[in-house]
Amino acid sequence: MGDSVLFREEWIIESELGREKQVLEQLTCTLLHIHPQQSRLDAILTATSEACLNAMEHGNLFNRELPVHITLLVQDDRTIIKVQDEGNGANIGQIAENTVGKVRDKLHWENPRGWGLQLMQHCADIVRSSWNGKFCVELHFLNMNNGVVNQ
Repeated sequence: MGDSVLFREEWIIESELGREKQVLEQLTCTLLHIHPQQSRLDAILTATSEACLNAMEHGNLFNRELPVHITLLVQDDRTIIKVQDEGNGANIGQIAENTVGKVRDKLHWENPRGWGLQLMQHCADIVRSSWNGKFCVELHFLNMNNGVVNQ
């Protein structure tokens, strides 16, 4: 993994539905500026939106006083989106085993959950979580930039 950060940007939003749209608009402009031929923009925006919504709902329990931190990191071989909340976190791997199935299977569930996680896993090449005083979901999109950053 290329550890050299070529570009970094951060946003902080309140845990209120709709606030994620501000980040998505700015993220779109930034990514198109960095890499105008961004073929995976919709996937990046979908996964980022879901990660933000999960952070607001599950991590911060929609408490507007608790922020969601979003960080964009562009490296040689990937684009990484980190979404942090104030919650205690969860084991994404365990959740995936218990709730993520085929979409057609979920249509019959009484209370289908895990749609957001499934979308993140479908859109991103790597989805992982960590906890270091704050819960963080990392979305990795590989081979996005080939070392080229327009500035």
